[in-house]
Amino acid sequence: MIDKIITEKLILRILAFMMILLGAIIASLPLGFWDFLITYQFKPTVRPLYPIYYGSILFAGIMIMIFGVLGLKKTFLIKIKKEKESKLEWILPLLSIVLAITLPIIVLSVYVTVSYLIADKLYLLIKLALFATIILSVILTFSGISTIFNLVKKRGTEKVIKMASAIPLILLIMGGTIAGVLFGPPDAQCQPYPEDLPFKTTIYKQGDFGYNTFKIPTMITAKNGTILAFAEARVENQEDWGKMDMVVRKSYDGGSTWTSLNVLVSEGQQTIGNTCPVVDNTTGYIWVIFCKENDRCFKMHSEDHGETWSVPIEITEDVKLDDWGWYATGPTHGIQLEDGTLMIPADHIVDLKMHAHVIFSKDHGETWELGGNVPGGEEASIVELKNGDIYMNVRHVKPGYRLTAISEDKGMNWKNISLDYSLPDPACQGNLIEMQNPHSSGESIYLFSNAADSLHREKMTVRISYDECQTWTISKLLYSGMASYSDLSLINSSTNTIGCLFEKGCNYYAEEIVFTRFTLDYVEN
Repeated sequence: MIDKIITEKLILRILAFMMILLGAIIASLPLGFWDFLITYQFKPTVRPLYPIYYGSILFAGIMIMIFGVLGLKKTFLIKIKKEKESKLEWILPLLSIVLAITLPIIVLSVYVTVSYLIADKLYLLIKLALFATIILSVILTFSGISTIFNLVKKRGTEKVIKMASAIPLILLIMGGTIAGVLFGPPDAQCQPYPEDLPFKTTIYKQGDFGYNTFKIPTMITAKNGTILAFAEARVENQEDWGKMDMVVRKSYDGGSTWTSLNVLVSEGQQTIGNTCPVVDNTTGYIWVIFCKENDRCFKMHSEDHGETWSVPIEITEDVKLDDWGWYATGPTHGIQLEDGTLMIPADHIVDLKMHAHVIFSKDHGETWELGGNVPGGEEASIVELKNGDIYMNVRHVKPGYRLTAISEDKGMNWKNISLDYSLPDPACQGNLIEMQNPHSSGESIYLFSNAADSLHREKMTVRISYDECQTWTISKLLYSGMASYSDLSLINSSTNTIGCLFEKGCNYYAEEIVFTRFTLDYVEN
């Protein structure tokens, strides 16, 4: 009997340690991933209920830790008595449930969280955390009801068991709070555009054309002046996975009016996206490089400024290595170098780490080759500098600032990889274009657009550099509210008119994709 009680005390101590560990893991979520969660719309100043979301997780973790510490203390106070049969035997079923359910979920959650954290796909982290919490809460709550029922019937039961039985109730409250916040009605108002913004119009909006959401805008101006605005049309939801089509709308009058939606690529339930168009000024062709399932890469082109398109041709073997996982082109426009080379920015995952890279064609889009990598970056935008170097401006894997790099050999190798602390960025896509400087003949200026905040996806801003992207001395705010991906295009070189296509919203940063139009003077002044 003494050995049995000693064994049960040891089991109780293990359970208490597990409670402390579980509480620490839960409490660490809103602390360890605070910046990332806020970046992905859990922003208290926009949705006031989200402090409850953070607080419920933190409170649950702390309470479970306290119960674990008190329970551990209680195990040292249990006295061994020969004359009485142990009243702790029924803890074994509960312990088996905890071991069988809690540990696998924790292990799986930590593994997937770390994997996707490195891959910067944190939307799945949020989904997984909610899913795991709900599953854990439901299963443990049923066991907790039985446990609590037994507690009512047995007066002499040890307090540590009561503390352990509180875990399901805490998790249930936490899960219910999270669900209420996530699925509750939105409560934010849209921010107004600047009063002096010359022109803006909505190109894509949630629910239009039978699609749930439109995301990832890219834009190109054809040689004849036609503006093509591409997007990912997501059928069932707003997430990055699931059925989505590549669509385009066109404008023949500088963006004032737009054609109806045209579906360029749609294939079963596949994810079609990461559109990256580039104009070949030699042939006049428009090339579009895109991906299927974020795994395979394809090319297609138009010989009539976007009116008709060729059949997609796969180029995966030419531009992706065998040990790469995730693969994405763009999503922004490509460029043509002075020597005629077409160049496309892209990114990939290898060994669970993100890298930006480029692919290029030296024969006007017929064949494509793979360039060098920029570690620590993902979605990138590129321009050619006056001396022929390639400047890459990259979304870093963590919120804070943009990552930049220089290639002196046409994209084969990259150096001077560093953060640009003059360009705040919430780990989001940004965009670059080069144009002639109207104030200095033969010189170029560079424009950059992004959500210019180091933490939140908001404040869509355009900046100008007059010194080969070394400094960004002038900026113009296009929209102060929630905003995300963007693309710039010079739509009229004679009047220095620029178009900016970007995602914006009130409670979600991609409720619609808008086209704005302004002159260089507007930004400079």
